[in-house]
Parts: sequence; structure tokens; C-alpha cells
Amino acid sequence: MKFKNYTEVRDSIEDGDIIFMQGKWSHISHAIIMIFTNSNTCHTGIAFWMHTKAGKRLMLCESTGKSRRRIVNMSYYADYGLAVIKAVKPWEEMESNALETIGTTRYGFIEAAYIGIRETCLRFGWKLPSKDLAFEVCSSYVAGLLGLEDKIISPEKLYQQLTQMSKDKKSGD
Repeated sequence: MKFKNYTEVRDSIEDGDIIFMQGKWSHISHAIIMIFTNSNTCHTGIAFWMHTKAGKRLMLCESTGKSRRRIVNMSYYADYGLAVIKAVKPWEEMESNALETIGTTRYGFIEAAYIGIRETCLRFGWKLPSKDLAFEVCSSYVAGLLGLEDKIISPEKLYQQLTQMSKDKKSGD
């Protein structure tokens, strides 16, 4: 995965694009995510443009620790490396669910641990089942909005799956 800085990607982002954040080893939660998922990615969300009297603002729908689903200005992540996957589903098909459910679902630390354990086990050839979990993590939220079958997924595995979907879509066009 190639990460770029915020100013490099901002103007190319469109409604519904999936944004992945590069983790920082200096943040304990990032380090734990990156170790258990064997990746450099620690977070993901769905971008959209909000039009206000002051102009266009790039926003991000996300699920994050110590919070519930929320919307933040994308510039909040200006000091992170970012990777962008072009929308695999039109924003118009996700917008209502994404915006109407803000503040409703809690972040799940137990769910995050299960995803990490599940992916660690996969590296050794052991497959733990996907489960309906009570709460969610960022990648579960995005996977749900996209209508993916398995929502128990890390940001890295989500990136890999969406990259493959994009390649399949291009080869089918």
C-alpha cells in the first residue's frame, strides 16, 4: 500500500472514496493494530464532500475508539499517511445509512481484539469464524456500508479486498 500526504490526495478524493490511514508506532493503539494485523494501516473511513456557505469541506465518516460513529473534517488526519481506494459503491447508496447512524453505534474494543486474533490465526492457517459482534471497529463500519459479507475485517484486509474488487471491476469493463 502506498501512502501519500493529505495535500497530495485531497483534491482527488470523491464522495464515497475509502480512506486508509498509516499507523504510527508511537501510538500504542496503532502499534497493537499493526502487530496483530501484520500491516501499516491502523484506520479507515468513507470520505464525502460537504457544501457549506463557506465552501466545500472534505469530511470523513468513521467509527473510532473512545467514541461512536462520527463525522470529522478530513484535515484531522493531515499528519497521517493516507491511501485512497476509489468508491466501489456510489455514495448516494450509502449516504443515508452513513449519516443517519452517526452517534448510534459504539466502538468495540473486544471486537477489535477478535479481529486481530482472527487475522493472527489466519497467518498460521487456522480460520476463526466471522461473527455478528455487538459493537464495531472502523473497518467493520466501512464494510457494512459497502454491503460486504464479512464485516469482521481489519483495515488492511479491507484494503486488500477493495483493491481486488477494483481490479475485477476494471477487467470486467
